[in-house]
Amino acid sequence: MFTFGVNALTQFKNRLWEWKPLCHALLGISHLQDVRPDLLDAARKGLAAEGPEPEDQGKEADELEVVAFTALRPDILSDSDGLTEPPEDVSDKIMFIVNNLAPSNFEAKLDEMRAKFGVEYSRWFARYLVEQRVSLEANNQGLYMRLLEGLVQEPDQESNSGLEKAPLGKYVLHETYMRAAQLLNAEKTISSSSERRVLKNLASWLGQLTLARDKPILHRNLSFKDLLLEGFDTDRLIVAIPFICAILEQCSRSRIFRPPNPWLMAVLALLAEFYHFAELKLNLKFEIEVLCKALDIDLDKVEAAGILRARVSAQGMGADNGLPDFVQDGDAFGFEHPELRRSWRRDDRSDRGDRG
Repeated sequence: MFTFGVNALTQFKNRLWEWKPLCHALLGISHLQDVRPDLLDAARKGLAAEGPEPEDQGKEADELEVVAFTALRPDILSDSDGLTEPPEDVSDKIMFIVNNLAPSNFEAKLDEMRAKFGVEYSRWFARYLVEQRVSLEANNQGLYMRLLEGLVQEPDQESNSGLEKAPLGKYVLHETYMRAAQLLNAEKTISSSSERRVLKNLASWLGQLTLARDKPILHRNLSFKDLLLEGFDTDRLIVAIPFICAILEQCSRSRIFRPPNPWLMAVLALLAEFYHFAELKLNLKFEIEVLCKALDIDLDKVEAAGILRARVSAQGMGADNGLPDFVQDGDAFGFEHPELRRSWRRDDRSDRGDRG
C-alpha cells in the first residue's frame, strides 16, 4: 500500500498545492523524508501556496520518478544527527590518509587518523567513506572495515564488538542503506552496468558490516523476500537479484548466518524458485549459482519455495507471466494444449485445498 500511495502521489506531485489538507498529512509522515524528500518539499511549498515546481511543469506522468523498491527502508535519523564538516585542512588530511592507506602501513595510518578524527565528524566521514570509497573500491573494503573498527575500538574491546554501538558505525550503516536505496530505484541503474557494479559493491559492504560480523539485518530496514518480489513485479530483477546475492555471500564468513541457518535457507528457497520457475536470464541465474557455491550449497538440493508461483496464480497471471509449469518439455505429447493446461491448474488447486 505504501508503494501504491507514493506512486499515486508522484503522478500529481506538481499539483499537491491544490490540496492543503493532504500536504499537512504528508508532512506528518516522518519516514517519507528518507524515501521521497521531493514529495515533502512539494508538500511544504504547497502549504506556502507556491504552486508547482518549474521543472515539473509539463512533465508527463511516465516521466516522473517512481519508487520501485520500498523493502529497503533506512532508519530515520533524529534532529541531533546533523552533518558537521571538519575544517578544510582537517578534511584534506583525513582524505589523504585514507587515499594512502595500505596493509603495509595500516597501523601508522590508523594512528594518524585517530589524531585527526573527531566523533563530531562521524556522519561526514561515513558519507565520504560510503560514496567515494567502499562503493567504488571493492578490493579495499576489508581494509576500510579494519579502519572503522580501529577508530571506534576501546583498549579492552574485541576488534568487532564496538562498531555498531558507536556513532560512526551507525552512520556508516545508514549511509550504506541510503545510497543503496537511491541506486535500486534509479532508472540509470537498470541500463548502466557501472551503476549496477557500484550497487553490488554496496551490497557486499552491507553484508560485511552486518552478517559477516554476526549482526542481523533488521527486517524493518531490509526485507529480502519483499525486495525480490518487488523486483519481479516491477521488472527490476536485474538489480534485485545481484543485490541480494552479494549481501548473502557474506554469510559464508558468519558463525550464525551460515547454512543451515533457517532465515538464510528461507531466502535461498525463494531464490531457487526464481532460478527454476521465473525464466531468468543466464546472468541472473549465474548470480544465484555463485552465491550457492560461496555458501557450499547444492542448488539442486534446495527445495524451491512456492511464494512466487502462489503470488502469480493469485494475480491471475499464470504462465503468461513467464512462470513455466513443472512439465516443460511435454509439447510432443500434447501437454501444452490450453484446455488441458487449465484443467491441470483446476485439479492442482483442488488437491491443495484437500491437503489444507
